[in-house]
Amino acid sequence: MTVSGRNIRTLVLLVSLGVNLFLLGAVITHMLTRQSPPVVPEMSWMVRDLGAADRQAIRPRLQALGDSLRPLRVEMFQAQQEVNRQLQQEPLDEEAALAAFARLREANLRYQQQSHQQMVSLMASVEPEQRRRIMRFMSDRRPPEPPRGERSTRDPASSPLPR
Repeated sequence: MTVSGRNIRTLVLLVSLGVNLFLLGAVITHMLTRQSPPVVPEMSWMVRDLGAADRQAIRPRLQALGDSLRPLRVEMFQAQQEVNRQLQQEPLDEEAALAAFARLREANLRYQQQSHQQMVSLMASVEPEQRRRIMRFMSDRRPPEPPRGERSTRDPASSPLPR
């Protein structure tokens, strides 16, 4: 039995079609079974120390806040991509690169303003005890490590909030 070029092409085509269908099925399955994150990453760190019931009660609000921040995050990402493009141009157009950096700063500022306003709004909507827990968590975060050879002047036992 001889194998002709036509039979080989048919076999390769069938194997390729099978592999592509398998990969397509894997991608579709991943998309359909993917779970949404437990809370919006932009604010989830703030409520980490709250009890499960409190986090669950705040979750819809966090989701709405995250949805409103998403376009601003996309804008920042696009501005960063433009900075990257400008810095890779040959020859480097300094004026265009500086303008791209200015757009990135503006996008970042809009994001910060919105997220800070949302944080204040969220804090105003929770009970005083929850607010204290959130603030305790925020104040307990460690500062960045000092450069090698420098000593930290921060007393680890000090905390701006009472326990």
